[in-house]
Amino acid sequence: MTQTTRKSFAHYSFSADQNLKTIKLKQVIEDSRYGPRFSNSLYDDNGELWQLRTTDLDGDGNINYSTIPRVKLVTEQYKEHLLKEGDIVISRSGTCGITAVYRSQNVPTIPAAAFLIRLRLNKKMLPEYLNEFFLSPIGQQLTSSLARGGVQKNISGSELLAQNVPIPNLERQKEVVANLCNLKSTEKKFKKRLFLLQEFKKKVLGFVLNR
Repeated sequence: MTQTTRKSFAHYSFSADQNLKTIKLKQVIEDSRYGPRFSNSLYDDNGELWQLRTTDLDGDGNINYSTIPRVKLVTEQYKEHLLKEGDIVISRSGTCGITAVYRSQNVPTIPAAAFLIRLRLNKKMLPEYLNEFFLSPIGQQLTSSLARGGVQKNISGSELLAQNVPIPNLERQKEVVANLCNLKSTEKKFKKRLFLLQEFKKKVLGFVLNR
């Protein structure tokens, strides 16, 4: 129920029915690029860089920083690829359209080569707002329509940047993000309570059956 409510609100917030002004994505992007390529042999638990992969992202816009592998690369040589606070990463290969907002870590981090696009926004749009747009049913439909290829589908970075995205004023952006965050929090609490109830039910049934 809570997930349905969240998706309905997200659909409403980004819907064309709201007469929202739209803008080409590239107009709110300060910089975008793919991750660098390097040999798999450079993965090393003692490496000085992390490489963020699609598998470190979930479908709800979160990054699992504990699963990111280290790579033996020299940070200075990959400065242009380093992720910064507020960067958006979006999967462009395989499972296309998974997004998250990167939060600064103690370990310098680069996105996976050819699998993630890094989007660094200008001040016209909040990273959290664009992330919620991509996570919404409308945003997911957009990225799905851009996926090309057979078994291994891919999204073209240039084609992605050419798409129209809604751009209300910053106050409205903050409002949408806050409401969706609240709905996610409620959904998480509901799932936890449901899990605890199911566990309690199992214990009661086990007690009754073993009497």
